[in-house]
Amino acid sequence: MHVPFLLDESKGGVQDPYFLELGFTIGPMTVEEAKRQAQRVGSSAEKAYRLTLLRDIFGNPFRPVTFSPSWRTSTAVALAAQMYESRDFSAMPILADALQDAGCDSADVLDHCRGPGPHVRGCWVGDLVLGKE
Repeated sequence: MHVPFLLDESKGGVQDPYFLELGFTIGPMTVEEAKRQAQRVGSSAEKAYRLTLLRDIFGNPFRPVTFSPSWRTSTAVALAAQMYESRDFSAMPILADALQDAGCDSADVLDHCRGPGPHVRGCWVGDLVLGKE
């Protein structure tokens, strides 16, 4: 993980609010202290990213979604298949529109499609649209 130079001696320590949000302490620190914090935050960021990927693939296991076959229109299936094959999920918001046009009123499905992602092959909504288990 690349960590930008975080020490600004003239201002007394870490100044970037992004790094402060992630748990870096404010104030003067040695290079070794900065490295330890970077490793801790890097490991936390990696865990958060992995959890996001798991949510994209499995959804929320505590809130199962019932997917109506009537939502599986030719437009929705074509969009999901194209994203699955190309691994380009930038059309997820368009898939949400297609599902909504087909009568989908599931906030979980529509919010997931319109959410920031990341989305990957095996995305639970894409798999539902394509009829994969």
